[in-house]
Amino acid sequence: MNLDELYKKLYQLTKEQKKYIEENNFDELIKVLEKKDNIINKIDEINLKKYLKSQENPKNEHKNLKNIMEKIKNMEEKNEKKLKKKKENLAKEMTSFNKKQKSRDGYKKGNAFEAKFIDKKS
Repeated sequence: MNLDELYKKLYQLTKEQKKYIEENNFDELIKVLEKKDNIINKIDEINLKKYLKSQENPKNEHKNLKNIMEKIKNMEEKNEKKLKKKKENLAKEMTSFNKKQKSRDGYKKGNAFEAKFIDKKS
């Protein structure tokens, strides 16, 4: 697989990542992230200078790669923002749930902890 194909595949996976974030499908999101990690490792193994020299039009190929990388970067930033927002919303929901749970627990216990006063003689 050449570098151009790897970046295009990475871009496709980033689009899938976006879809799974929006759908709250975190099982599939993890699978996509693992695939992306494998592709990134393959990209890291390729020497960019040697790859560009082996192309018929290195400047054009470099420009194409740069464009794809820019698209990936922009989409990654958007995905990261969406994930942070979902994390914040989930934290708020958990806090609200915990408060409600404590309230319910308080009602269930009833008089388990009756108020007790100790009188002191002055």
